[in-house]
Amino acid sequence: MSKLNASKVSLSSITSEALWRQSGRFTGDNPEFKTDTRKMFRLGGPERTGYLLGPTHEEEITNLVAGTISSYKDLPLRLYQISRKYRNELRPRGGLLRTREFLMKDLYTFDVSTEDAMKTYDEVKAAYIAFFDELKVPYLVAEADSGAMGGNLSHEFHFATPAGEDNVWSCDSCSYVANEELVERRIDSNEINLTLQQSVSWLGVTQDKKACVLVLVPNTDIHDGTAVDVTKLNSNSLKRALPEIDLSATTNTSSIFDTLNNDAETNNNPSKTTLHILVDSRISALRDGVEPLLATITQSFRSRNLVADFSKLRLNLITTDSTTNKPLILNNPEPGNGCPRCPTGTLKVQRCVELGHTFHLGTRYSAPLKALVEVPTQGGSPTSTTATTSSPAATTAPPTPSAHRIPVSMGCHGLGISRLIGALASVLSTPSGLAWPRVLAPYEIAIVPSNPNLLSAAEELLDDLSTSAFSFEERKSGSLDVVLDDRLDRQLGYKLKDADLIGYPVVLVVGRGWKEGSVEVQCRRLGVKEEVLRGEVRGRVRELLGRL
Repeated sequence: MSKLNASKVSLSSITSEALWRQSGRFTGDNPEFKTDTRKMFRLGGPERTGYLLGPTHEEEITNLVAGTISSYKDLPLRLYQISRKYRNELRPRGGLLRTREFLMKDLYTFDVSTEDAMKTYDEVKAAYIAFFDELKVPYLVAEADSGAMGGNLSHEFHFATPAGEDNVWSCDSCSYVANEELVERRIDSNEINLTLQQSVSWLGVTQDKKACVLVLVPNTDIHDGTAVDVTKLNSNSLKRALPEIDLSATTNTSSIFDTLNNDAETNNNPSKTTLHILVDSRISALRDGVEPLLATITQSFRSRNLVADFSKLRLNLITTDSTTNKPLILNNPEPGNGCPRCPTGTLKVQRCVELGHTFHLGTRYSAPLKALVEVPTQGGSPTSTTATTSSPAATTAPPTPSAHRIPVSMGCHGLGISRLIGALASVLSTPSGLAWPRVLAPYEIAIVPSNPNLLSAAEELLDDLSTSAFSFEERKSGSLDVVLDDRLDRQLGYKLKDADLIGYPVVLVVGRGWKEGSVEVQCRRLGVKEEVLRGEVRGRVRELLGRL
């Protein structure tokens, strides 16, 4: 964070529902940003107090900054905190992997323009990549959907582990990686321009039960008849194309019939019922005109003992993704599908646990929460700023007639600290114990004498590895962090089991070889167990740690 010129803050664990209502996330007025309030710890019981335990802090930090900055000269601004978050998870699991209370590092960035915000986003993403590189554990950086956070650009950082909850797709030939919300696949030439007769359908309703939904997908994707089970459809693509679609349960035919008859005679409502028609882009829905489409709708309804009365329907044809503006692909991807970014690669899927997430938020929060700055009108708005300080200027120029106010462009970037610990334990542990990366281990090296008579020899080895004994070049690369197990009441086997359980990257055993001038070097994670001459121990240990 210091390399990003970010200043540390500490926000309250209690946040106001009013701020969440102001941003639009609490009420869910916009289906795209709907927040499940069941996952919030709201204070006050049934009577409510208007406060909740903060599940995240976009509203709080934006409100704070809105009252602090006033001019574009106050930007860029980068603020971070390491704090506890609270979410009423319905199914906590996996120890630290999914809990109701967790520790998180979140960074919030504020820039005067989208151009500056994108530069900041790239800098933060590079800093996160450097952090994960330092762990020396394989990870994936996936293109991701911003979901309820808002914005139109985000990336997730994952460890691959069977204990994970997310499906992450990657190409075996290029660098394409995407989570299950955004994964795409290559469309082959024989899949293009299919007719309506080559399609199968799913019929459903919207969440408010006031409109019907008809989904048409190629029958080459479905092999069990003319109707398709909703589980065979790509729910993420459907929700992006039509956020109000109801995919929560098996379609109830009677509810669709009730919706179709929700007209002037029953509800004194003269408006027609809307039928949203989501068509997979591989099907040419209107190639032969509208009549074949109406015939397909009629056939789909008849198969469910319904009558398609077009005098009561307003048709809404949807063929593109409203978020990406790309043609709809409505079936679930499968391993072995072609990669969308290269001509030869195929996709594979891995179970992963998400550890970090970067979001470009734009004005999603700054506009409703009035985080505005003045920019000069004459000569146009500033497109970049040169300020390097991470805190607002102490004084700013007063408003002038030649200035106008604009919302700042934001980003937020989270790293789950407690989840990271749990994920590393899941990925690196063995039946013998933990195996921490060097940068997170409590100590890099543990020295274990085989018996009390060799304790003084172990202390000599500790002195050999101390910084004061290094050459100037070695001291520049950093000191070694060493612990000596000097317990006299425990046998060697007990102490070695403790060392494995704790997860020291390297263990040095001072034993019978000491008289011949050698030390046993163990590195369980790399499968190393060897005798090394005392004068070469320091170099060998550094070599092993460099791989951890």
